[in-house]
Amino acid sequence: MAANEHAEGGGGERENDTTRAVSQAGVAGDPEQEGEDGEYETRKSNRRLRDYVKQLAAELKLSDWLMVVLTAVIAGSTVWNTVYVGGQLAEMRSSSQDSKNLVIATQHLVDRAKDQADALDKLRQAGHDQAKATGDLKDITQTQVDKIAGLYEAIQASAKAAEKGAKATLAQSQATQAEAESVKGQTAAVQQSLVATRDMASATRDTAKASEHGNDIANRAYLAADRPWTGVSHTSFSTKPAADTEFKVTITIQNTGRSPSLNTRGQFYMDIVDVKTWNMPNIPECGLECSSVTLLPQSTTGYAPLITKEKMSADRLKGIQAITSAIVVFGRIDYADDAGGKHTTLWCNFWNTTGGDLSACSRGNDAN
Repeated sequence: MAANEHAEGGGGERENDTTRAVSQAGVAGDPEQEGEDGEYETRKSNRRLRDYVKQLAAELKLSDWLMVVLTAVIAGSTVWNTVYVGGQLAEMRSSSQDSKNLVIATQHLVDRAKDQADALDKLRQAGHDQAKATGDLKDITQTQVDKIAGLYEAIQASAKAAEKGAKATLAQSQATQAEAESVKGQTAAVQQSLVATRDMASATRDTAKASEHGNDIANRAYLAADRPWTGVSHTSFSTKPAADTEFKVTITIQNTGRSPSLNTRGQFYMDIVDVKTWNMPNIPECGLECSSVTLLPQSTTGYAPLITKEKMSADRLKGIQAITSAIVVFGRIDYADDAGGKHTTLWCNFWNTTGGDLSACSRGNDAN
């Protein structure tokens, strides 16, 4: 403790001496004090500083030097220990890694030995299964041999029976051939008789056809003369076609035949159509929605189709007059005769602007 205090006191004295030396050096180096002998004063200040440093080195005690040496030794020991311990630690780590690698290699050897043992066990089991399969195959083969032997015996017996049957069939065939020769002579006589009969039947058939054809002609002639014939007899107009007026035609149908026209149903239509594109439509037979009448021979009944004034516009009338459009009246009549036969009459006419009357269409007029 006293040494430390003395050292501290000595340090304080040295600090004061250093301060005085520096102050003196500063005064000596002041530019205002320099003159012609400025360089001499500078060398003098430097000598004073060197003297002061030598004085400080002389004042250091032995204990201070020992402390410096001891500190250097401790520092060197510390560095050496650090290097040594680092080397030991690296060696230990390397040794630990080698041990770990050795354990892993050993484990791999154990696993490989286990796999080889498993493979040998599988080979042993496969050999055992192969031996068992070979024994089973031997038993199966023997069974097949026995079956083949039995089948061979059955084939031999069947062959003997077939040979016996063939001999019997041959004897029967010879008997049948002899009988066929006998029948052949009889067949020739029968064939001649058949040819004669066929010629007679052909002549009879021709006679029947001629008779049937004659009867058909006579029947048709009778039916045509006696059946009802119902169609359009004449037409009349309420007025000539004019713009913005209604145009109505009255159509009269008449039975001109010799028997009644039964269940007579008529349906008629009138329209303004394009001359180039219009075709007679397919009018289906009118059912229960149409009223039916019975027309006796020469009796009549009437129908009145209508074109409304909205449809008879000025433009439409111009087209009719230019013959690009036309007023067409068309319809269908269905009726029956007293024998149950059904008949149909199709009728089509158009307004002829030249003659001011109706004329027949090029298509759409037919009757049966």
